[in-house]
Amino acid sequence: YWSHALGGPLKPCPAEMYTRWIQWGAFSPCMRPHSSKEFGNDRRIWVYPNTYYDIMRTFMRRRAELVPYIYSQGRRAYDDGLALLRPMYYQDPQEDKAYEYGKGQYYFGDDMLVAPVTAPVDNTTGLAEKKIWIPPSSIFYEVGWGIGVKGPAELTWTYDLSEMPVFARVGQVIPTVGGMRADSQCKGPQGSIRTSNVLPSCLGLTFYAGGIMTETDTEGFGGVYEDDGWSQGYEDGAFAYTNVSYSSGVEGYAIIISPPGTAKSPAVLPFLPTERQYEIRVAGTWPPKAVSIGDRLIERADLGERCLADCWTYDGETLTLTVHLVDLRPLTEEMIVAITSLFTPATPLLRRGFPKLVSRAKKVKVLLDNQWGRNTTVYEEDYQSVIALSLQGIKLTYNPATAPQLVQEAIDTLLPNAIKEVQGLTKLPADVKSKALALLDVRPMPHHGDDDAQRKGPADALLTA
Repeated sequence: YWSHALGGPLKPCPAEMYTRWIQWGAFSPCMRPHSSKEFGNDRRIWVYPNTYYDIMRTFMRRRAELVPYIYSQGRRAYDDGLALLRPMYYQDPQEDKAYEYGKGQYYFGDDMLVAPVTAPVDNTTGLAEKKIWIPPSSIFYEVGWGIGVKGPAELTWTYDLSEMPVFARVGQVIPTVGGMRADSQCKGPQGSIRTSNVLPSCLGLTFYAGGIMTETDTEGFGGVYEDDGWSQGYEDGAFAYTNVSYSSGVEGYAIIISPPGTAKSPAVLPFLPTERQYEIRVAGTWPPKAVSIGDRLIERADLGERCLADCWTYDGETLTLTVHLVDLRPLTEEMIVAITSLFTPATPLLRRGFPKLVSRAKKVKVLLDNQWGRNTTVYEEDYQSVIALSLQGIKLTYNPATAPQLVQEAIDTLLPNAIKEVQGLTKLPADVKSKALALLDVRPMPHHGDDDAQRKGPADALLTA
């Protein structure tokens, strides 16, 4: 359980450096902000300017959300001696790239790859460049970009201060604390977000599909390990392991949650809840045609709408389906959630970075909107494609039947037009223009057959059909 003093122990830490350090710490075995009592040496994130505080708070919440995954991987370390934080050469010792890139990225448990940004953002673009290596025989989904990458691949991508390269292994389940996101439907106490001695009453299960899951694997497995979080009872069998599996096909997929397997009777495991709610998320997928649990169809709800019973929602900005199982269910029951997709789940469009296109367009819109009152030569009429691109995800949310066309339009039409609009704003201050154009440099993937070994653009590393 190696850790590091986030921010450094002896000196005041600049805001940008501390923000990046917190991001790295969120994906470390122990997250430990720490300093000596020197004057001005403060590690409380809320004493930093709001821009930095908001980012650090987001990553601290992400860390808290990941406690079930981290704790499960801790059990793996206990059983197998395989540390939570692992160098790249553990999996591919024969690959020179594993050593070349090994100082800047690592495995975080079995199913996550993390590459902390350790360089300051460029003053001109507001972005920091990061080189990343995806090992052979691996398929990962870049959580922020919404891009599926098949190894071997060498990537050179750019990240602003709010972004950090985090990859999840496609098709595997990442267990989390449910109820921590804005769109959560979970009710009641969620357990502690600080420790593992209070188990979540709402268990989150996230799959990263990225249009790949049905293309390469027909089934996958994962799960969550739980014990009382404080005693050594696990040495005598006082623990439970909930297996989660999926099977996929050309029309959709099924997710199966099995009753917890225990070495002892659940009756003698007082730490284990008798019933639970669940949040099942599938990132990088089309809107579903139907979602069912057992033989019962689940109704759709709009984002922000409170569900009184089981429901599902779809977020077009992130291409994420969430199944909200808000009805408490006994842990002794097996659950099968079947998802039928409106369109073929394995499709290149789902791995071309649409979520990042939308996210970056929203940031560019803010940059341009903020010119109001400062620069009266820039008006909304001058950047309509930027606005349209920033709203394309919301449009997709409420028009699921045209989802592929909307993604294609964003890539083929709105993005090029948005770039031309910004280039044409001749009275826009040079520093604002350079940042806006850099944010819009999210080129979609080349067509199959293009060969760029370095894959310099973010989407140049995308899987192709």
